[in-house]
Amino acid sequence: MKSGDNIAATILAAGLSSRLGAFKPLLTLRGRLIIEVIINLFREAEISDIVVVVGYEAERIIPS
Repeated sequence: MKSGDNIAATILAAGLSSRLGAFKPLLTLRGRLIIEVIINLFREAEISDIVVVVGYEAERIIPS
């Protein structure tokens, strides 16, 4: 990425996950929460403007 590039990421984590039967953002992948894995991948790509859209189960995603 070139200096000055304005790239942002939006992560949609607001759904019910009813077909899966478990709340996807809080499932684990390689010992970490999926939401953490996704955020870290964006950070590794030098994207610092990251927005997570929450709705259902928001209190479980937003750090206290």
